[in-house]
Amino acid sequence: MIDAIAQLNEQKRKVDFDSYDLSVKELINMFSEGIIDIAPQYQRQFRWGEDRQSKFIESVLLGIPIPSLFMAANPDGKWEVIDGVQRLSTLIHFAGSQTVLDKLKLKEPLRLQQLDKLDSFEEMLFLQMPPPVQLQFLLKPLRVTTLNDKSDVTVRFDLFERLNTGGVLLTAQEFWSCIFRGEFSYFL
Repeated sequence: MIDAIAQLNEQKRKVDFDSYDLSVKELINMFSEGIIDIAPQYQRQFRWGEDRQSKFIESVLLGIPIPSLFMAANPDGKWEVIDGVQRLSTLIHFAGSQTVLDKLKLKEPLRLQQLDKLDSFEEMLFLQMPPPVQLQFLLKPLRVTTLNDKSDVTVRFDLFERLNTGGVLLTAQEFWSCIFRGEFSYFL
């Protein structure tokens, strides 16, 4: 039993992190200035289609809670994304300047499409939105958890693996029960 406790304590000392609430604008600026590396070697590339990106932007606009972004601090002070490439890239694709889009190799900003709740925003670019909505979007805080430089480097790979391999797909019945709520569903 003492060996198990010693092993646990040794491994726990390798993990040290900081948490921040950063606005969309701050995150885009950090990427633009080279402070955030979106695509470290182990990270997959930006893969979301424009319909999925649009639904994510709609969620941000609606104030639906967004999962934390996970990053790791490097010795030079820069951060690399461990989990959140798709979300962060989508924010940049939607609200980033052309210079920032060029860094992501994106030709043009995201035009919203196939929205579920905000159909009046359909086909809209960020710069076409009413200024108060633009400001609300840019000031929206997102939680960022960053492994700091006290953490063992291998922890970032462990975290990446655990965050990206732990999910279990919903069964058809679970999905149906979530989407189609009401008396008839409860009856069935």
